[in-house]
Amino acid sequence: TNAISRFEIQSGGAVDITGRLDANGDVNLGDATSDTITATGRFDSDIVPSTDDARDLGSSSLKFKDLFINGTGHLDSINAGVATVTSNLNVSGITSTSRLEINSTTPILEFNETDGNPDYRALVENGEFLVQDTTNGNVTRFNIDTVGRFNIAKDLTVGAGVSITGV
Repeated sequence: TNAISRFEIQSGGAVDITGRLDANGDVNLGDATSDTITATGRFDSDIVPSTDDARDLGSSSLKFKDLFINGTGHLDSINAGVATVTSNLNVSGITSTSRLEINSTTPILEFNETDGNPDYRALVENGEFLVQDTTNGNVTRFNIDTVGRFNIAKDLTVGAGVSITGV
């Protein structure tokens, strides 16, 4: 057999290969950022970078549109403009220095059940922390006001002893 050590297409020509192409060794596709690469077929292997923590998928100015995975995403961190979780959001590894922050002029944390039980939300409004019943027109069940007073809208039931100081 004769071996071809170098094969070059001039003047923007095209090469069509039917069957399988094995390109061994280092393979470069394109020689400029203006070149485009079209993969019409499906990948039949893992896509693994040559070096850990050294390759990006997309850039800050050229982003991929959607990401579809079925499995677990192992991410070191997430920076999302908007994140919608349509199932469960599990937060693990909570320590005394970990926290969930909601940064907004009117931060709201909603607790919604699908079994007909009351839904609630916790929010900060005009400097007060409120817990509201959203199934009854956002009625405030209790709040902590701007000077630290704990206000309960209705009856308080206590199942054990109560100590009150400073009265």
